[in-house]
Amino acid sequence: MKKTILKIDGQELKIGDGIMADKGVTISKELDAFGLRQNIPPFLGKKKRLSGADAQATQVIANHKLHVDRANGKVRNFNIFDRKFPIKSAIDINQL
Repeated sequence: MKKTILKIDGQELKIGDGIMADKGVTISKELDAFGLRQNIPPFLGKKKRLSGADAQATQVIANHKLHVDRANGKVRNFNIFDRKFPIKSAIDINQL
């Protein structure tokens, strides 16, 4: 059983869980300190083609990234954070 290292609004991050990031984001050292791993899509670098495993990993990460981008788009399109919230609603902000 994995040990919970962080809990926010009932959602738990456990040792070994992954955090998605874009290619240019390099926070793996900071995540390692918490026992987390960074999920970034593989990139070519100096290679001409991705290996089969890298191509499959790219597809899996891209599918998950799509869901994250849609959720972020909803926040942006509905202008949820474009107005002031009363201080009594501070607890509810995390759920948004």
